[in-house]
Order: sequence, then structure tokens, then C-alpha cells
Amino acid sequence: MPAPKSEARTKKILAAAQAEFLANGLRATTMQGIAKRAGVAKPTLYAYFPDKEAVFQATLAAVLGDMKAEAERTLDGPGSAVERAAAALENKYSRMAALLSNSPHAGELLDNTEAFAEQALAEINAWLSARLAELLAGEGWPRDQASRRADLVLACVDGLFGAYAGSRIEPADVGFVVRRLLAAP
Repeated sequence: MPAPKSEARTKKILAAAQAEFLANGLRATTMQGIAKRAGVAKPTLYAYFPDKEAVFQATLAAVLGDMKAEAERTLDGPGSAVERAAAALENKYSRMAALLSNSPHAGELLDNTEAFAEQALAEINAWLSARLAELLAGEGWPRDQASRRADLVLACVDGLFGAYAGSRIEPADVGFVVRRLLAAP
């Protein structure tokens, strides 16, 4: 019977994997490199994850989960709906920019994130859209208009994320776009 998987070891492996993916890109990262950086034997790594793609998906899930939790805290915090939305989306963009800013493989990682985490990204965007619409409706926006505007905001911010690699777009620019789009119903 295999030993139960340690949560602490899983986190250690995922942190090592994230560092490897950022340093080497998805294509050049190896299970051996991840194991070495995590300080575990290669068979131990395979006991946790069947292959590199599974490690990448788990790493993305962890990063996206952290982003969602941070967005939830921000959206539940003080301030107007517009300010909370701007702060949550600035934070999301800022985290992505911080992760990718020193990686020579930012473009490859963004492309692969979409391919490997399409479902998770769609779920987070649907959740964010519903939360933004709920906040706007809570401040008097008609529900259908709040929902459409939330979708528009997310589409624009996703466009900014897509333009990230090599761009001069700053997190404050995301806040600017959000505030402008949510200025009035």
C-alpha cells in the first residue's frame, strides 16, 4: 500500500516546479530538474505526479487558487464596488506580472497556461464575472447591465493579460481601465 501523500511535500514540489517552469519554460523543464530543486528523489516525484504535464497543471491550479482566494478577500473588503473590482483585477494582473517578469519564457508559459488550464481559467472568469455583477447590482445597477458590464471588464482585462509579454502595461493601467468601464451604468 503506497504511503499517503504529504501536503507539505506536495507544496514543496509545486514551489520547486514553479521555479523550474519560470527558469526553463515548459518544454525544457524536466522531472529530474523538479525533483532536484524540490530535494526529493525522482521516484518520489513520480509517486505524486505521473508526468511533467500533471505537475504543470497542479502548479497552475495552485497559482490560480491563490489568485482566486486573494480576489475573494479583496472583493469582500471595504470600498465601493468599483474600487474593489479595480483592486481585485489589479492584484490579479500584478501577481501574473510578478511571476512572469523575470522569466525569459513568459510567452511560452502564458500560451501553455491557456492550453493546460482552459477549464480552470473559464471557471475563475465566470466566478469573477458573477461576483462583479453582484457587487454592481448591490450598488443599484440593473442586473442585466451589471452582468454585461462585468463581462466587458473581464474581456478587456484578459486582453491586457494577453498583451503582457513584452508590453509596458502596468497593474495601475488595469485599475484605470476597470474604473473607466465601471464609471456609470
